[in-house]
Amino acid sequence: MRLEWTGLSQGRFGKVEIVKDPESAARSAAGRFYYGAFLQARDAANIKDTSGGVHDSVIRAYAAKNSTLSNRLNELRKLRNAADYHINTPFPGIHARRCQTLAKKILAALP
Repeated sequence: MRLEWTGLSQGRFGKVEIVKDPESAARSAAGRFYYGAFLQARDAANIKDTSGGVHDSVIRAYAAKNSTLSNRLNELRKLRNAADYHINTPFPGIHARRCQTLAKKILAALP
């Protein structure tokens, strides 16, 4: 497994150093865009749940009211999951830009 995309690298003498790698930036950005939009959507829907299932709850809450918003949240979540969990699959900057676009549209559509 490549460590570079994590933004960390083992330096001399075992010291961890920050690596300037576009993939690590894209993966981090995906998570930030997702959680920025998701938390605002959760609060706008007045959902108090903080369990792991809250992500599905928020997406379902918007499904009946605004399917476009729900679909965008779902797509953004899938991209964030790819960035965080599919570590052996490249995550190019274009994916991070898609996350940014989705997050902006989600935030603009919130009540």
